[in-house]
Amino acid sequence: MNVEHPASLADVIRALVVNARGSEFQVDAISSLGGWQRIADDATTLIDDPLLLPLVSLVIRDAKAGGTAATMALEALSTAVLSTRNPGVFGDALGILAASPAALEAVGGFLADNLLTHLSDFLDVVGPDNAAVSRAADALETLTRLKVGGFGTPFGLFAFLERLRSLAPARLATAAIRSVGTPTPRTLAPTPRGCYLALTLCMRFAPTISPRWRGSLCRPATT
Repeated sequence: MNVEHPASLADVIRALVVNARGSEFQVDAISSLGGWQRIADDATTLIDDPLLLPLVSLVIRDAKAGGTAATMALEALSTAVLSTRNPGVFGDALGILAASPAALEAVGGFLADNLLTHLSDFLDVVGPDNAAVSRAADALETLTRLKVGGFGTPFGLFAFLERLRSLAPARLATAAIRSVGTPTPRTLAPTPRGCYLALTLCMRFAPTISPRWRGSLCRPATT
């Protein structure tokens, strides 16, 4: 049941940011926001809002002490992040989540599943704009980090990479080649399938990757 609050979640987090003046949030910041349930209820009101970033950081800071309620808040915030179309907010928020052991323990699997869905949906977009390409590249890079951490399955990721069109935009092509060359937790080395796919992608995307990156990304694998 939602509770009415005198100020919006955005207004409260904005005030907390101003009061923090670049340092740590106050100890009772979660209470000032209205508690974990309020964050879970109102997280989606911050879709596309840069204030998602400090809120995600705050929730991660206090997540361990928040228990199940904090996990619900993190899931709601993750949903807001995944629904964000602003590429800067989307990428930065994913970076914060992927770098936090506390966040990954709570929502690592959720993020992996939904990022894969995001990437699959991207393949159905005809003529994606730069913002969509940027979000797809950030989603792919984050999904790769999650794969290394043991979240999600690498097979869905490989299936996405194999479906990429012949001339992917440069940033997405670069993220794709990095992804397939990343070791999995089981092998601690690029898999044979990954090496073969990396070579295939290098040949497929060579025209779109800048010469600066082509040599380092597409060098022959060593054993």
